[in-house]
Amino acid sequence: MNDKLRIAHISLPFYNGGGLVKYVKDIVNKQINDENIEYVCVFYTNNYNLIFNKPNVKYKKGNLSDLFEINNFNPTTLFEGTRYPELDIENKELEDVIIKKLNKMKINIVHFHTFHGLTSNLIKRIKENNIKIIYTAHDYQPICNRITFLDKNNKYCKSIENCSICNSNAISKNKLKIRYSPISNKLKTNNYIKSKVKNIISNINRNKNKAIKTEDIRLNKVSNGIYKERAYSFVNNFNKYADKIIYSSYITKNIFESKGILKTKSELIPISNQNLMKKIENYQVKLDKEIIRFGYLGGDRKEKGYEILIRVFEKLFTNNITNWKLFLLGAGSENIHIPNSIKENVIIKGYLEESLYDNFDVLIVPSIWAETFNFVVAEGIANKKIIIASNIVGSANLYKNSGVLTYDFNNKNGLYEMIIPILIEKDKHYNIDIEKNKYYKYIDFNNHYQSIVDLYFRLLN
Repeated sequence: MNDKLRIAHISLPFYNGGGLVKYVKDIVNKQINDENIEYVCVFYTNNYNLIFNKPNVKYKKGNLSDLFEINNFNPTTLFEGTRYPELDIENKELEDVIIKKLNKMKINIVHFHTFHGLTSNLIKRIKENNIKIIYTAHDYQPICNRITFLDKNNKYCKSIENCSICNSNAISKNKLKIRYSPISNKLKTNNYIKSKVKNIISNINRNKNKAIKTEDIRLNKVSNGIYKERAYSFVNNFNKYADKIIYSSYITKNIFESKGILKTKSELIPISNQNLMKKIENYQVKLDKEIIRFGYLGGDRKEKGYEILIRVFEKLFTNNITNWKLFLLGAGSENIHIPNSIKENVIIKGYLEESLYDNFDVLIVPSIWAETFNFVVAEGIANKKIIIASNIVGSANLYKNSGVLTYDFNNKNGLYEMIIPILIEKDKHYNIDIEKNKYYKYIDFNNHYQSIVDLYFRLLN
C-alpha cells in the first residue's frame, strides 16, 4: 500500500460558510504543506443543472487544492429535510461517478464531514474499493436528516415516528433545482444576499410550521418507514464499513451510540480551526466596569437560542437591572427582533471579519439543540473570556468547570440565574483553570491537526 496519504475530504458547498466549511478549508490548507501527505482534494455538493440532470463530478482548480463539484446530488436541504429519504439510502448513478473519480485520483482515505446529498450505500461502495473511511460528526445529519434532532416545536425529538411531520416543509425537486442553481449559488457568496435569502426562507418555514398540526396530518406509515430505514442504513453501514467516527464531544458521541453506532468505531477529538493558534493557558477575568458587555454570536438561527437570550434580557430590564449592553454579532443577527423596551441596550453588529471578541466581556451560548461542538466556546477560551452556555452544547459540556459556566437547558430560568450574579455582585474576579481539563490542548489547532494525521496513518498502516 502507498505509504503516502492521498486524501479526499467531502464537504458542504463552499458558499455555505459556517464552521464545517471553515474547518475543512483550514485542514486542507495545512495538509497541502504537509510533507507526509502526497495529495489532498475536496469534494462538495454544488449545483443542480436545470437542463442536464444526471449526477456528475466536475473538476475545478482551487487556490490550493483540487476541488470536485458534485452536481445533481440527492434532493435534500440541511434544515428542511427531504421528501425523498429512499434516495439517501442508495443512488447507484450518483455513487458510480464519485467512486470513479476517487479511484482515478488514487485516493486511499476519504474523510467525510457531511453526507448532504449523498447516500449511506456510498460508505459500502468506498470500502469495497479498499479505501479507508473516516467521518467527523459536525451534526446529526446521517441519523436525523434535519440535522439537529429538534422537532417542529424546537423540542428534542425522541421518536423517529415523527419524521414525516418534521419533513413536511421539505421542498420539491423543482424548487431544489432553483435553490441550488448556478446563479442562485453564485448569489450566496454575498453575505448580505445570503442573509436576506435565509431570512425569507426562515419566515416561509415559520408560517408553514404554524399551519402544521399533528392531529391534522394523516401519517403516511410507508413514508415514516422509509425515514426509519434511512437512519438505520447509515448506522448499519457505519458499523460494517467505516473505519472511525470522530466526535468532538461526549454529547455527540453518546447520541450517536444511543442510536446504534458501535463504541469501537469512536474517536473523541475536540475540533479546532486556524483562528485557534494562540497559547492556551489558565487566565483571570476581572469585571470592574459599571456596564457589563455580553456577546452573542449565533445569528438568527432558532436552534442557537436567541429567543431565550432576548427574553432573559427583557426580564432583566423589567426587574430594573440595566447595567449591561448586549452585542449581537454574526451573519443574520440583524434579523433578530428586539423589543422596544431594551433597544437602547442592544447593539447589533452583524457580520464582522475580525475583532469579534473585543466587543464584549462575557460570551453567551444559549443553544437549545445538542451542538456537536461550537467553535465560539473554544474561541472564547482562547480569547480569555467568561463563557456562559447551556449544558447541551458539546464544547461547553467538554470544558465545563474549566473555562465555561454551564446551566441546565431544561431550566427556563437557568440562563437568567447565571447572569444575575455577574451583574449585581461587586469585585467580580474569575480564575479560569482550563489546564485541569485533559482536552484543553486540542483547542490549539496545531495539536488538533496532528491528532487527525496520526489517526490517518494508524488506519492506513
